[in-house]
Amino acid sequence: MENKFKIGDLVRIKSGLTEDETGISIEELKELNGINRIVKTDKNDDGYSYLVTNLSLTTHYWFLEEQLEPVEIKTKETGISLNNSVKEQIIKEVKLFLEQLDQPKPLDVKVKYHDPEMPKFEQIEKGNWIDCRVIKGGKITHSDGTKEPLEWKLGENGQYYIEYKAGDFMMLPLGFSINQGKGYEINLVPRSSTFKNYGIIQTNHFAVGDDTFVGNNDMYHYPCYALRNGRINLYDRVCQMRINKAMPKVIFNEVEDMESEDRGGFGTTGTK
Repeated sequence: MENKFKIGDLVRIKSGLTEDETGISIEELKELNGINRIVKTDKNDDGYSYLVTNLSLTTHYWFLEEQLEPVEIKTKETGISLNNSVKEQIIKEVKLFLEQLDQPKPLDVKVKYHDPEMPKFEQIEKGNWIDCRVIKGGKITHSDGTKEPLEWKLGENGQYYIEYKAGDFMMLPLGFSINQGKGYEINLVPRSSTFKNYGIIQTNHFAVGDDTFVGNNDMYHYPCYALRNGRINLYDRVCQMRINKAMPKVIFNEVEDMESEDRGGFGTTGTK
């Protein structure tokens, strides 16, 4: 069965629909009382459904095909006539609406910086992750097991820096606490050039900051191990951060039989 409507079609919501039938309140249905546009279509086992918006593009809802009826354009009724220029304008507005609909909403987060002089977070056009910088402080564990605070030295150029040797383990303070909100987590990984520039690797490889690590003193650090001697300057970008959705609540069901075929263990797909 082919769908009755297509993107760009003008439709009305059938009168008499209830909140139980549509899942939409009567007040919200009133906003679509008039001529509306189809901006998206979908098909499932129950048939076709359509995302409908009013002509001013201020509200949109999904409706089933049987809940809609086509509109016959009359100049007297609508004040417009469907010549080619009007059709093109409708298509442009629908495309713009869909682009806006697909854009993720910005996520508001709280950030506390522990160094008032440090550069603030920013998102750059050439990358999706947020670069993180090193501030003063931190600890170092030498290859012989001795531990001490990191020693920040002032160079001749006025730049503070630390030095380390191969085999040293460091906890580099990143200078921020963050509250990303419930249901989200922070992930920290090295930047692409971290090892090339500093000869260090991240010891927890893929860091996860839960949505409970959000207090004033819950400052993020970068745990790293030096494979060669090196130097890091104050506010250098050593890693990058991303905010991801946290894992949903999981219910573990214990079974005796997985009812699935074995793949054969680790490494069974080969190397080529």
